[in-house]
Amino acid sequence: KSFGILYRLHWQSKLMEEAISRSGMPYQIIGGRSLWQKPNLRRWKRLLSLVEDGKRDLECSQLLLELPHIGKQTAKQIKEYALEKNSSILQIIHKSIPTDISLKAQESMISFAKSISYCQQIKSPEEILSYLIPKMPFWKDEDDERLLQDTAKRFSSLKEFMQYIALHKQGDQFDPKAEKITLMSLHAAKGLEFPVVFIIGCEDSIMPHYFSNEDKNDLARQQEERRLFYVGMTRMQKLLYLVHSKKRTEGIASGENPISPYLTEIPEKYITHISPYNTYKKKSLQQEKS
Repeated sequence: KSFGILYRLHWQSKLMEEAISRSGMPYQIIGGRSLWQKPNLRRWKRLLSLVEDGKRDLECSQLLLELPHIGKQTAKQIKEYALEKNSSILQIIHKSIPTDISLKAQESMISFAKSISYCQQIKSPEEILSYLIPKMPFWKDEDDERLLQDTAKRFSSLKEFMQYIALHKQGDQFDPKAEKITLMSLHAAKGLEFPVVFIIGCEDSIMPHYFSNEDKNDLARQQEERRLFYVGMTRMQKLLYLVHSKKRTEGIASGENPISPYLTEIPEKYITHISPYNTYKKKSLQQEKS
């Protein structure tokens, strides 16, 4: 609860959330959408949830549709057959798949069920993912896989890992008492305070927003951008870090951008430059008083 990470635009939260997730540190993201809600990561969550409990037929039936040679009709058939036999879908696949299902579909389901059973014997979530990722080439996304593995290595059991994902699967309501790093937009931060605040993306085209740069005569918009930056700065109680990157590879401001003009307006006596990243750190209240 001591750290607030603030940004102008919601897409900026992605890399911060990925880095914090990899560290295993608890966080709350206010507003927007958590990266764990990405469709591909939701698939992995369903798969790991099935490894955790093989009787989760909802997840299993959804995952079957992701497998080769299995369509909606086949998935529906195996689900109804499992209900008729008062059994889970995975148990049916292991014991008695209906014979009128095509051989290719049967082979696909059996291979899938064997993979789940094998993973249920493994405790480490990192090892589970190392085994499953090559088995799911049709979900290929190197960034998602790296995030999953880097995060999983922080946990000794699949249950702990799944609990962590569940806590961060969607945007939260702000809890001031939570022992978590807070990520939120500058707009959402109005009225709140944190001992230490980071404002990321202090670059021209982000802060101020590039819309305001398109029309220099729109004084109301220019003033609103400046006011928003001031709101962010005054969220800090002790330390304020103003962070910018030399080059971006994604987002509306991709490429090399000059630093925000707002940074150059801050009197030098209040600034500590942190190299080699040229991060601006506003001196603490105690330093200012001395």
